[in-house]
Amino acid sequence: MMGKGLRRGGFFGLTLLGLRHGGFPAMIAFSLGASLLFSFPYGIWRTARYFNLPFSEVLLGWSRPALRLALWMGLIGLLVAWLGVGWTARVKLLLGGTALG
Repeated sequence: MMGKGLRRGGFFGLTLLGLRHGGFPAMIAFSLGASLLFSFPYGIWRTARYFNLPFSEVLLGWSRPALRLALWMGLIGLLVAWLGVGWTARVKLLLGGTALG
């Protein structure tokens, strides 16, 4: 079994390789990935431990509204990005800001 440090180091190495080819969007994607892979589970585990609750209750019960919001915002963001193909960055920003509030 790989240690935590080795997993994080491997992810960091993949990030460096991805940044060479993907630029800023890749940096955002890797940042989100790292948060979901490392920080999110740790936060759920610590919260469950602090309140003496099952991990599944905190993950599925407490996090459900936030995860639902993230899903809807992601879908709306993808729709706006798809509709905005070929538009200027200013128009995309205005449309995205309006749609996502």
